[in-house]
Amino acid sequence: MEKCLQIYNINKKQIIRTIKLNHWCSSFDISNMKISNQLIAIGTNERLVQLKDYTQETFQDFLGSSDRIENIKFNKSNDLLITTSSNEIFVWKLVLN
Repeated sequence: MEKCLQIYNINKKQIIRTIKLNHWCSSFDISNMKISNQLIAIGTNERLVQLKDYTQETFQDFLGSSDRIENIKFNKSNDLLITTSSNEIFVWKLVLN
């Protein structure tokens, strides 16, 4: 097993992209921005929140939780990211350059 996310196209019935990860993914969400700015938010067992650019596969790690990230979700306007762990809820303000 590898640490990666695989994006599957249902219409083509094939994996169209594999994105390598540094940590095991415990939860993830994909923003609903236009494809050129699409972000993938990844929560890890190591308490990290990782934001990945879908197109360029660049990333930024954020540490804040004291436990494994159990849930992660962008809001509809993609300016907030909500994460939960066993005893915490974080609301992250996204500022994109």
